[in-house]
Amino acid sequence: TSLGKVITTNAIDWYSDGQRLQFFDIAFSQLVSLVSVPANSTASQTITMTGVSLGWAAIASYDLNLGGTRMWAEVTATDTVTIYRRNDSGSTASALSGRLKVRAMFL
Repeated sequence: TSLGKVITTNAIDWYSDGQRLQFFDIAFSQLVSLVSVPANSTASQTITMTGVSLGWAAIASYDLNLGGTRMWAEVTATDTVTIYRRNDSGSTASALSGRLKVRAMFL
């Protein structure tokens, strides 16, 4: 299930030695419930970020303690970012409800 909406989109032009570089930046921020993660496994959820494409980089942060798990993000399809939560412990990591922030960029 896709969650949320894009909150900002920016395009910035940089010039260096006569070369034009364009940087695209899209941000997402919303209250999201992260699913529980069984021991020694990875759970994933997708969010819709209109404008992103394969090849873009994505980073994620959460406003709560992740309970010993690791979280990361990647663009997995056009307009789609997948959030992963890895639990390497011997017990289930609880579900969390907090603010997820994701930033996707393309240079």
